[in-house]
Amino acid sequence: MKMLSFASIGNLVFIAIVMFPFDQLFSSLFPQFPISPFRILTVAIALLVHRYGTGEFGSYRAFFNLYYIFVVWSFLSFIWSPNVIKSLMYSVQVLLMIWFSIVSISELIKGKNLIDNIVFYGPIFGGVIAQLGLMGVFSSRELSVDYRLSFEGIGVNSVSISIGYMLILGIAFLMAKDNAIIYKILILCCCIVMFYFIIRTGTRSGVYGVLIATGIAYLFSFKVSAVFVIRFLILSTFFVFTFHYILENYVGERLVERIFSVQGDDIASNSRNELWNVAFDYFSYNIFGTGAGNEPVAYLEYGLGPKEAHNVFVSGLLQLGFIGLFILVIAHVMIFFNLFQTKDSISRFTTLSLFFFLSLQMMKGSFLQTRLFWVPLILIISLALSERKNSIKTIS
Repeated sequence: MKMLSFASIGNLVFIAIVMFPFDQLFSSLFPQFPISPFRILTVAIALLVHRYGTGEFGSYRAFFNLYYIFVVWSFLSFIWSPNVIKSLMYSVQVLLMIWFSIVSISELIKGKNLIDNIVFYGPIFGGVIAQLGLMGVFSSRELSVDYRLSFEGIGVNSVSISIGYMLILGIAFLMAKDNAIIYKILILCCCIVMFYFIIRTGTRSGVYGVLIATGIAYLFSFKVSAVFVIRFLILSTFFVFTFHYILENYVGERLVERIFSVQGDDIASNSRNELWNVAFDYFSYNIFGTGAGNEPVAYLEYGLGPKEAHNVFVSGLLQLGFIGLFILVIAHVMIFFNLFQTKDSISRFTTLSLFFFLSLQMMKGSFLQTRLFWVPLILIISLALSERKNSIKTIS
């Protein structure tokens, strides 16, 4: 694999994407910095959008047009917003993320090297960050196998999810043919470390999300045959065995109990249900929503404190009413159906795995205006568009 020359926009995009997990943890390691350099890099890349367009995005161009409409509606919400500054800041954040995505995708689909290098180096950097996390580098609290890992200045779920995307890229790399065995061994080691890290964070949507997303994507990606069935059974057995082996030998009982506490009663009593019910009730009396960036207003009104919906779609409804929700749903469904036009089996598996994993996280977090939402979309769209140029190897 070629090492990238440093001084180019493409390589800045490469750094921003590959270092995504460290981006999430930067404030934990350097709390004295008022702002992460990765945020500065994101804005700098976004402001180069005037050099790019969506002309080469094909059917995905409509996705960005929808989000431009979403941003316009978001800006207009200052009219009924209780805090105009928050509405404008939220709208600017989303707009910058759209521009960042357009520039990034444009660079990634230019040639084969960048996207191939991300699929390779992403899991390596993810594995390194995961190992450092397991060693306690990003936490001031004493480590214990009975308790979740914790990090200074950022929620553990965000870190776990960012590692999850790199784990999926690693799994895709392992499934592709023609990659040297030494590279596959390296990536396999990184995948095991990343999976253990996700388990130690106790993030159930991360643990089960990776297994569910890759399992469903596999079924949709390869031709049904005897080889398919055998390969699926082998992979499923390997993942399940690895999962249980780690839980039985390297995770404390308290944390294991948390990971498996997904019974009906646990779901019914989940605090997110109350947050969603409040959002629906607030919307029934305020059809235009709270205004962009002002969802805590609804929860303060109901005496719950400055909360958020913990669901991208519910958050869209709560802030921007039915129009906001409609745009989000249509844009997401559009991506889903476009991915089925991907003919290469590995490309389809990778993009669908990332898409299903993102979809699961969208059901439990409000992060539309952040890189946690847009970086996986950049990977998904870039991989799908690159497939048309035969940039991803196939095993079928």
